[in-house]
Amino acid sequence: MRERATRLTTCAWLVLARVVKSSATLMLAGWTIGTATVAVLTVSMCPDVAAAQTTTGVVLGTVKDSDGAVLPGVAVVAVQTTTNGRSDAVTDERGAYVISNLPPGPYRLEASLQGFRQFVREGLALEVQQQLRIDVALQVGVLAETVNVVAGASLLETSTSSVGKVVDTRASRRSR
Repeated sequence: MRERATRLTTCAWLVLARVVKSSATLMLAGWTIGTATVAVLTVSMCPDVAAAQTTTGVVLGTVKDSDGAVLPGVAVVAVQTTTNGRSDAVTDERGAYVISNLPPGPYRLEASLQGFRQFVREGLALEVQQQLRIDVALQVGVLAETVNVVAGASLLETSTSSVGKVVDTRASRRSR
């Protein structure tokens, strides 16, 4: 963690030095550089800074059959249950899927492939900067049949060491 903070600080100083040098050159030529330009330069030159400001989450995992064989070509859909917004992905040759840039909130995950029962997992809660891993096991059967899984306990973050939290501004105002 300390190494990343040092990298971010070093990157920010390097960007500032470049901006000051460029700004002085531009000011001599009769141009001025604005705060927005500095922000754009900082974010574009320091990707770690931009990543630290992420307000979305990711749902990812692997889809396998009941024997443990990976399943490519599975349609996976994350549905935000409050808005019915849908984001989808298709598993690759390793059976892996990634659905990124999801706003935090409650979700339902659906997975389907011809010749298998549809998989549905409800009650998922996606937090800011969370990588929610949901591995799916599809059972052989008719697509019209559905295997429904209801999430109970909070899921453990195993994909990254990042921590994010949704802050309810209404609750924090009430506690003052």
